[in-house]
Amino acid sequence: MARYLAEALVKLFIVIAESIRDSLVLEHTDPLLNFVDMLNEKYLWSEVYDEDKDRIRYEEDEVFPDDLFFSFYYYSLQVLLLGTPLLDKVNEQEAKLLELLVEIEYSNI
Repeated sequence: MARYLAEALVKLFIVIAESIRDSLVLEHTDPLLNFVDMLNEKYLWSEVYDEDKDRIRYEEDEVFPDDLFFSFYYYSLQVLLLGTPLLDKVNEQEAKLLELLVEIEYSNI
């Protein structure tokens, strides 16, 4: 079961890495300075769901501020990069993930 889960996670991480790579070629703002900044009160939505406010946010294309949105990608990349020493270069999927992460790290950051 553990092997199955590990393989599934690597496949998911590849999709995440591809999304990050694709997002970095687009024009974007700088990420928030710290991961914890994403929990700043100004970014948090109310605990009480308001369907009208939610609809308006999407209609006005203001779902997430640009810096918060890009920070999701940036900090996801940082977490994936922390795991690179654990990747097995002999495993085809893990080698693919490692290759993607190296490509991203050296071409965009």
